[in-house]
Amino acid sequence: MNRKLTWLISGAVVLSLGVVGVYAAVNQMPTQHSSKKAQQAKKPATRSKSTSTSSETIKSSSSTATKNNIGMNLTQIKANNFSSVSGTWSNPAGDTFVFSRTGLLSRSSSGQTVPKGKVYLDKAKIEDSMLKAEIGADPLPTEGASMSVPLYFIPKNVTFSGSSDSSQDRIYSGQQFGEENIYTLQKEVSTTDTSAINALSNIDKQALALLGLPSGFVSDYGDLTVDTILSGKSNVTSNAFDSTHVDVNNGKITDVTFSGVVISLDGVKNIVKLNNVPSNIDNTTYKQGYFTISGDAITYKNQGTRVSGVEQDAGAETVGTKSLSSLYTQYKGDPKFKQVKKLITE
Repeated sequence: MNRKLTWLISGAVVLSLGVVGVYAAVNQMPTQHSSKKAQQAKKPATRSKSTSTSSETIKSSSSTATKNNIGMNLTQIKANNFSSVSGTWSNPAGDTFVFSRTGLLSRSSSGQTVPKGKVYLDKAKIEDSMLKAEIGADPLPTEGASMSVPLYFIPKNVTFSGSSDSSQDRIYSGQQFGEENIYTLQKEVSTTDTSAINALSNIDKQALALLGLPSGFVSDYGDLTVDTILSGKSNVTSNAFDSTHVDVNNGKITDVTFSGVVISLDGVKNIVKLNNVPSNIDNTTYKQGYFTISGDAITYKNQGTRVSGVEQDAGAETVGTKSLSSLYTQYKGDPKFKQVKKLITE
């Protein structure tokens, strides 16, 4: 009887342990499976995020490096790759060339779009550290004189005729040399600069306009440039004479001293006149220059003084256009900006 009881008790214990083991195994399996599944689901998500971030970082860095470090590459251009000069190039008169990677997209002159042109590289050569090519209609006329003109790609730090800024890349195009035939790349305006431009005062804008004076612009005495304003001495092409020295050349003068400029407002016109001219100088001017500012565009004109109103406006000669934002980007850190501002009397 005791032996039988012992066996029954032992069997019950074994059975109980088996049931417990099975119960534990059944209850643990879903937990382990769920954990593993969650880890598998989580792991690809982490990898995807990491890969995406890395790719975006590389893309961003590459884009920034290309934008910031690339300069005019003559070898690439000669091989018909214009990536290093892509963008809008403008001269002092506001004429433009617009390039893409594949070549010339468009060009303008005196505010008008010029029929599509092409850069001809078949005879181009790198000489004097610049690429000398030609530009003309696309296609070129098959009869008559060639309509192509020289087109030089001039990298920064390469000396070129005139007073062009050798610290930046330039493009020259024309039959004969002239400052108006030199084009520079219009710089991109940063978000910070855009905010600063929007906050410019009227005198700030006038100073920038004076810094961008194009060739051919005149004051009430003669040709006017920013260097003339800073020097305080101007040539005289108007009918001016020295009333106290009529015994010398009938009082006719070739230059005049002054101090700063007066900008007289006439509607939207900013008429530029020399300030503090000696009182003994009498002057009858027949032409004077002015500029208008509309949004980002600055337009420079010379007008006659013998007529007024609509007739005067109709006869005004446009001598150039400039971008206010481009001038700000160019001169915001230049001491000339503050110097010119101090020389303006409104």
